[in-house]
Amino acid sequence: MALSENLTLIGIFVTAVGSIASVVGIILVLSQVRGSQKIAKGEFLLHLAELLGKHDAAYQAVMPDKNWSPGKDGVTSLDMENYMSLFEQFKVLIDYGIIDFKVFERLYGYRIMLIVANDEIFNTSLQKYAVGWPDFIELCKMVAHSRHHNEIPAGYAGAWKDRWATFVQRTDKLQVIR
Repeated sequence: MALSENLTLIGIFVTAVGSIASVVGIILVLSQVRGSQKIAKGEFLLHLAELLGKHDAAYQAVMPDKNWSPGKDGVTSLDMENYMSLFEQFKVLIDYGIIDFKVFERLYGYRIMLIVANDEIFNTSLQKYAVGWPDFIELCKMVAHSRHHNEIPAGYAGAWKDRWATFVQRTDKLQVIR
């Protein structure tokens, strides 16, 4: 074999090894990126939980054993509106594909149910001033329909079961006004 043929074979071999190394490198980089994305999503969900934690008083005020009205238990109408506004922001994040709706519904859907099942919030904010809450109302409808509408979530009993039924009935009445 001539020297030029040997050099050609060596060149082909080096090129092949380099190509394989490049493909392996790309696969490793993609794997790293996916891992980083999962970590970022996890951190993002933890940050959302922190944001919700700042509204614990409002959350507690709409629990089944409570009957919140403005000022009761130190929770003002503004406090409740701020709590509801956070869910409107979640709706926008869902619309943009930043949060998966199924994950949101699994983690926070019950909070939407508790808010709508509250008489004061439903009658005043969501019916009387529906024009101010289009994203919140759309999110309510998404949560209500995510469980085949009339299916009561597993584990709901007593007051929670009643709240779900109230939530579904009320969500049907709500209209998105833009």
